[in-house]
Amino acid sequence: MQRLQALGYSDVKLLDGGLQGWRAAGGELFIDVNVPSKAFGELVEHHRATPSLAAEEVKRLIDSNADVVV
Repeated sequence: MQRLQALGYSDVKLLDGGLQGWRAAGGELFIDVNVPSKAFGELVEHHRATPSLAAEEVKRLIDSNADVVV
């Protein structure tokens, strides 16, 4: 969380229950990928066509009450 905050993200949360909580809530998991790595982000961005946004843009979206998942 500290790293994200240092990059300018101000509303950072931890998922209660960790990976097991995410799985129990029906969250999608990616297998055989080093989750914290840059490669994971690039894989998801490529396969899911997710946008790549600067912290300032994410803050603007959040401030405008847009639905945002990071």
